[in-house]
Amino acid sequence: FGLGVGALFAVVGNKYIIDSSLPESTTYTLVDTLHGLTLLFIFAVITTSVYSLKLIKNNQVDKANRFDRVMAMGLLLLYLGLNAYYIYQANWGN
Repeated sequence: FGLGVGALFAVVGNKYIIDSSLPESTTYTLVDTLHGLTLLFIFAVITTSVYSLKLIKNNQVDKANRFDRVMAMGLLLLYLGLNAYYIYQANWGN
């Protein structure tokens, strides 16, 4: 959980630094989208960690390991895919 909490602080700190270096905007920018997406996925990782820990405490270690592998790969691919999609839309989309 320490890594997840540290990641939350890092994303929020990064958002403040990036916002101070970019010009003011009243619209929702790509940077805002990517920061929001990153926060969402950090919360998803923390949630899956909580569930996995619950499985381990219930002596379902094999199920927890399988769940961890599936969620790690699934969340990674979804995160990378969504990042690529939003960046593509910002550059070449409508």
